[in-house]
Amino acid sequence: MASFFEVVRWLLKNAGKSAKENLAYYMENPDEAPRDMWNWIKENKLTCALILAGILVIVVPLAIGFGPAGPILGSVAAGWQSGIGAVAAGSAFATMQSLAMTGVFTGIGAGLISGGALKFLSEGAFKFLAGGSSGGERRRC
Repeated sequence: MASFFEVVRWLLKNAGKSAKENLAYYMENPDEAPRDMWNWIKENKLTCALILAGILVIVVPLAIGFGPAGPILGSVAAGWQSGIGAVAAGSAFATMQSLAMTGVFTGIGAGLISGGALKFLSEGAFKFLAGGSSGGERRRC
Protein backbone atom coordinates (compact mmCIF):
# COMPACT_ATOMS: atom_id res chain seq x y z
CA MET A 1 0.00 0.00 0.00
CA ALA A 2 1.35 3.39 -0.97
CA SER A 3 1.89 5.98 1.73
CA PHE A 4 0.12 9.32 1.67
CA PHE A 5 3.34 11.06 0.67
CA GLU A 6 3.91 8.66 -2.24
CA VAL A 7 0.43 9.45 -3.54
CA VAL A 8 0.97 13.22 -3.19
CA ARG A 9 4.38 12.96 -4.88
CA TRP A 10 2.85 10.99 -7.77
CA LEU A 11 0.00 13.50 -8.14
CA LEU A 12 2.36 16.50 -8.22
CA LYS A 13 4.82 14.82 -10.57
CA ASN A 14 2.12 13.77 -13.01
CA ALA A 15 0.26 17.07 -12.80
CA GLY A 16 3.43 18.92 -13.84
CA LYS A 17 4.24 16.42 -16.56
CA SER A 18 0.68 16.48 -17.87
CA ALA A 19 0.58 20.28 -17.85
CA LYS A 20 3.81 20.46 -19.87
CA GLU A 21 2.56 17.89 -22.38
CA ASN A 22 -0.80 19.62 -22.72
CA LEU A 23 0.79 23.03 -23.22
CA ALA A 24 3.09 21.71 -25.93
CA TYR A 25 0.22 19.87 -27.64
CA TYR A 26 -2.17 22.84 -27.60
CA MET A 27 0.52 25.23 -28.80
CA GLU A 28 0.77 23.04 -31.91
CA ASN A 29 -3.00 22.34 -32.14
CA PRO A 30 -4.84 25.39 -30.75
CA ASP A 31 -8.11 24.54 -32.51
CA GLU A 32 -8.50 21.37 -30.44
CA ALA A 33 -8.33 23.06 -27.02
CA PRO A 34 -11.97 24.27 -26.81
CA ARG A 35 -13.36 20.89 -27.89
CA ASP A 36 -11.11 18.94 -25.51
CA MET A 37 -11.93 21.31 -22.65
CA TRP A 38 -15.67 20.95 -23.31
CA ASN A 39 -15.32 17.15 -23.36
CA TRP A 40 -13.43 17.26 -20.04
CA ILE A 41 -16.18 19.42 -18.53
CA LYS A 42 -18.85 16.97 -19.73
CA GLU A 43 -16.92 14.06 -18.18
CA ASN A 44 -16.34 15.91 -14.89
CA LYS A 45 -19.66 17.66 -14.30
CA LEU A 46 -19.64 17.43 -10.50
CA THR A 47 -16.08 18.73 -10.18
CA CYS A 48 -16.86 21.66 -12.48
CA ALA A 49 -20.20 22.38 -10.78
CA LEU A 50 -18.57 22.53 -7.34
CA ILE A 51 -15.81 24.85 -8.51
CA LEU A 52 -18.19 27.10 -10.48
CA ALA A 53 -20.67 27.27 -7.58
CA GLY A 54 -17.84 28.22 -5.22
CA ILE A 55 -16.67 30.99 -7.51
CA LEU A 56 -20.21 32.33 -7.88
CA VAL A 57 -20.88 32.28 -4.12
CA ILE A 58 -17.81 34.46 -3.63
CA VAL A 59 -18.12 36.74 -6.65
CA VAL A 60 -21.87 37.48 -6.92
CA PRO A 61 -22.29 39.18 -3.51
CA LEU A 62 -19.18 41.26 -4.21
CA ALA A 63 -20.45 42.15 -7.68
CA ILE A 64 -23.75 43.31 -6.18
CA GLY A 65 -21.81 45.37 -3.67
CA PHE A 66 -21.83 43.43 -0.40
CA GLY A 67 -18.21 43.88 0.65
CA PRO A 68 -16.24 42.73 3.69
CA ALA A 69 -16.14 46.30 5.07
CA GLY A 70 -19.75 47.25 4.22
CA PRO A 71 -21.65 48.18 1.09
CA ILE A 72 -19.32 49.09 -1.77
CA LEU A 73 -19.66 52.74 -2.84
CA GLY A 74 -21.72 53.18 -6.00
CA SER A 75 -22.91 49.57 -6.06
CA VAL A 76 -26.37 48.02 -6.24
CA ALA A 77 -26.11 47.27 -2.50
CA ALA A 78 -25.30 50.91 -1.74
CA GLY A 79 -28.29 52.05 -3.81
CA TRP A 80 -30.48 49.50 -2.05
CA GLN A 81 -29.32 50.75 1.35
CA SER A 82 -29.89 54.40 0.48
CA GLY A 83 -33.36 53.51 -0.84
CA ILE A 84 -34.49 51.79 2.35
CA GLY A 85 -33.02 54.35 4.74
CA ALA A 86 -32.63 52.85 8.20
CA VAL A 87 -31.77 49.18 7.80
CA ALA A 88 -33.89 46.96 10.03
CA ALA A 89 -32.11 44.13 11.82
CA GLY A 90 -32.96 40.79 10.25
CA SER A 91 -33.98 42.32 6.90
CA ALA A 92 -32.73 40.77 3.65
CA PHE A 93 -30.24 43.62 3.25
CA ALA A 94 -28.93 43.28 6.81
CA THR A 95 -28.61 39.51 6.43
CA MET A 96 -26.72 39.76 3.13
CA GLN A 97 -24.37 42.41 4.49
CA SER A 98 -23.80 40.41 7.68
CA LEU A 99 -22.93 37.30 5.67
CA ALA A 100 -20.50 39.32 3.54
CA MET A 101 -18.83 41.07 6.48
CA THR A 102 -18.38 37.88 8.50
CA GLY A 103 -16.84 36.00 5.57
CA VAL A 104 -19.61 33.43 5.24
CA PHE A 105 -19.82 33.78 1.46
CA THR A 106 -16.05 33.40 1.18
CA GLY A 107 -16.04 30.39 3.50
CA ILE A 108 -18.84 28.61 1.66
CA GLY A 109 -17.26 29.42 -1.70
CA ALA A 110 -13.85 28.19 -0.58
CA GLY A 111 -15.44 25.01 0.72
CA LEU A 112 -17.14 24.33 -2.60
CA ILE A 113 -13.97 25.04 -4.59
CA SER A 114 -11.98 22.80 -2.22
CA GLY A 115 -14.57 20.06 -2.64
CA GLY A 116 -14.20 20.21 -6.42
CA ALA A 117 -10.41 20.18 -6.15
CA LEU A 118 -10.51 17.29 -3.67
CA LYS A 119 -12.74 15.27 -5.97
CA PHE A 120 -10.35 15.92 -8.87
CA LEU A 121 -7.27 14.99 -6.82
CA SER A 122 -8.86 11.95 -5.20
CA GLU A 123 -9.63 10.53 -8.63
CA GLY A 124 -5.92 10.87 -9.46
CA ALA A 125 -4.97 9.22 -6.15
CA PHE A 126 -7.38 6.37 -6.82
CA LYS A 127 -5.82 5.90 -10.26
CA PHE A 128 -2.38 5.73 -8.61
CA LEU A 129 -3.52 3.23 -5.99
CA ALA A 130 -5.24 1.13 -8.65
CA GLY A 131 -1.94 0.85 -10.51
CA GLY A 132 -2.59 3.28 -13.35
CA SER A 133 0.50 5.32 -12.60
CA SER A 134 1.96 5.52 -16.07
CA GLY A 135 1.97 4.25 -19.61
CA GLY A 136 -0.98 3.49 -21.80
CA GLU A 137 -2.71 5.83 -24.17
CA ARG A 138 -1.98 9.50 -23.53
CA ARG A 139 -5.11 11.43 -22.76
CA ARG A 140 -5.18 15.19 -23.09
CA CYS A 141 -6.81 17.32 -20.38
